[in-house]
Amino acid sequence: MRLAKQKHALLIIAKLDRLSRNVSFISSLMEAKVHFKACDLPEADHFTVHLFAALAEKERRMISERTKAALASKKAQGYSLGNTKNFTRESRLLGTQAGMSNAQTNGNNQKAAAFIGLLRSQGKTYREIAHELNSLGFQTRFGKAYHPMTIKRLWERKKEK
Repeated sequence: MRLAKQKHALLIIAKLDRLSRNVSFISSLMEAKVHFKACDLPEADHFTVHLFAALAEKERRMISERTKAALASKKAQGYSLGNTKNFTRESRLLGTQAGMSNAQTNGNNQKAAAFIGLLRSQGKTYREIAHELNSLGFQTRFGKAYHPMTIKRLWERKKEK
């Protein structure tokens, strides 16, 4: 914003409420002669920008109130909020098992696991296998590149079956 003001450039933003949900901040930009245009309000004049900034500020307050009310309601119902330390051992175990099951049933991982078996039988290291899979365009279930530790886990799970 400083550079836009120095260069007398137009600052383009996607949505006014992404710039700020604070009327005074938006007003201070306009008073400082920082020129900006919101793509969601391309024809807006100063008055319209002030109105929409006020609405954005009101929405911010309403979101905060709704969030606080929802959290208070959950807390009153006995839910533990905020910290993963509040998770029980059983719930952590269930989450880990669900992740492992998803990884084993994913088509990308199943194809990779078959290829890993072939390359391991040829004496390749996990690092070499990861490089090979990535160079052939294999991707994890999340669409990411394979790493040696990913290869090791897939191989160990396959051997357990």
